[in-house]
Amino acid sequence: MASQYLSLFDIISTIFWMGILLFIAHFQYLQNKHKEHYKYFLFNVYGKFFFAMAFSAFYLFIVGGGDTVAYFDGASVLNNLFVQSPTAYLDELFHPPDMNHYWNVYNVDTGYPPGWIYREPEGFFISKLISLFSFLTFKSYLASTLVIAFMAAHASWKLFTLILEFNLAKPIYIALAVLFLPSVNFWCTGISKDSFVYIGLCYMIYYGFKYLHHGKIKLMEFLAFLFCVWLIYHIRSVVLFVVIIPFMLALISRALKRWGLQNFAVGAIRTVFLLGSFSAVILSQAAKSEEELLSSNAFLQEAAVTQNDFAQNESYGDSRYDLGAVEFTLEGLVRVAPLAIFTGAFRPMMWEALSPNLILNGLESLLLLYGLIRFVFQRPVAKYGFIRNNEFLYFCLILVFFLSFITGLTSGLYGVLVRLRAPLLPFLFILLNVDFKSFGLLETKKKKRGLSSDGTRIIPHESLQEN
Repeated sequence: MASQYLSLFDIISTIFWMGILLFIAHFQYLQNKHKEHYKYFLFNVYGKFFFAMAFSAFYLFIVGGGDTVAYFDGASVLNNLFVQSPTAYLDELFHPPDMNHYWNVYNVDTGYPPGWIYREPEGFFISKLISLFSFLTFKSYLASTLVIAFMAAHASWKLFTLILEFNLAKPIYIALAVLFLPSVNFWCTGISKDSFVYIGLCYMIYYGFKYLHHGKIKLMEFLAFLFCVWLIYHIRSVVLFVVIIPFMLALISRALKRWGLQNFAVGAIRTVFLLGSFSAVILSQAAKSEEELLSSNAFLQEAAVTQNDFAQNESYGDSRYDLGAVEFTLEGLVRVAPLAIFTGAFRPMMWEALSPNLILNGLESLLLLYGLIRFVFQRPVAKYGFIRNNEFLYFCLILVFFLSFITGLTSGLYGVLVRLRAPLLPFLFILLNVDFKSFGLLETKKKKRGLSSDGTRIIPHESLQEN
C-alpha cells in the first residue's frame, strides 16, 4: 500500500518542497538570529519535520492506512474532480457532503472519496483542506505532510513567543512545553484533524491575547483570528466553545483592570460570572432525564455511543479504559468529572502505555504527575492565587479543565485519548512549570523581570518582536 504514496514523482515533489520550506525557515532564522530565543527556531522546524515523517511512516508501514491516508485519498479525488469540472469541485468545497451527490458527481475517472470519510462532515472537511495543499504539491502525500508540519511549526512558534513575552517560566521550560513535546509533535504535524485543530488553536490564542495586551490588532490578524474560529468550528466545534469560555473570562478581567479595579475585585466578579454560568446550566438541565439530555446535545450523544461501544466490545482489549458506569444526567456527569479530567490530562500511565505507539505518552504522563505532585505539596493555595490573578494562566487552567473532561469522557481508547489530549498538553506543562518561586517571594525580583505584583507583563521585551 505504501508504494502508491512513494513513487519517484512523490519523492521528487517532497524533496522540492522540503528545500523551499527549509529555505524560508533558514531565511527567517538569519534575519532574527541575534535574538536570544531564536536559538530554538530551527530545532522546532526540524523537529516538526521529523515527527511528521514518523507519523506518516507509522500509518503507511505499520497501520497500513487509517484516517490520514483516507483524508488524502479524498483530497486526491477532489483534485481529479477539479480537472474534470471546476464548478463541481467548488460546489463540493463550499457545501456539506451529500450522499445524493456521491454517485452523481464522482465517477470512475475521478474516483470516489472513502465512503466513511465522506459521510462525516468533519472528516470530509479535512479532505477539502488537503485538496488545496495537494494542488501545490502535485498530489504528493509526503510533500503535503511537510507543508502542514511547517504550518504547525510556525503556529507553535507564535504561541511560544507569546508565552515567552509573559515571562512566566524559564525559556527552556516554555520551549519544551510549546515546541518540543514528542506526542504533540507526532500527533499534530501530519494529515489529521488534530493537526488543524492545534494549528488553529495556537494562532487563535496568539492573536486573541495579542489584542488583549496591546488593545489593538491589524486587520489581517483579525481576519486570521476569525479564520481560525471558522476552522476549529468545522473540525471540532466543542473545542471552540472550550476556548471561548476562558477567553471571555480574560476579556472581562482585562476590561475590569482597565477600569481600575484591583485583583481581588476582578477575581470576585470573575468567580460570580463562572458560578452564575454554571448555575444557569444546572437550573436548565437538572430536571432533564438522561434521554432528554442526550437528545438535546450532540456532544453527549457521541460520548454515550463511545462509552457503550467500548464497554460492550471485547475486541478492543487492553487498549480501552473504563470510567465506570456513566449516567448521562447532570448528576452523573458531575460524579464522573474528576476521573474524566484526570484521565484526559494524565493518562495513560506508564503501565498502561506498554505498546510502542504509547510509550512516549507514558513518559510524558510521568513528568506531568511529577509536576502535579510538586504543585500540590508546595504551597498550592498561593500558587492557585497567582494563577487566578494572571489572565493567561487562568485561561490555561480553564482550558485544560474543560478540554481534559471532554477528552477523557469521549475517547474510550488510549490510542484516541493521546491524539485528542495532545493540544492541551502545552498549556498543562506551562501551568505546572511556572517559576512560582521568583514570582512569589521577592518583590524586587518581580520588578527586575518587568512584572507587576500579579505577574502580568508590563512592557514586552523588545527582543521578542517579530520581523
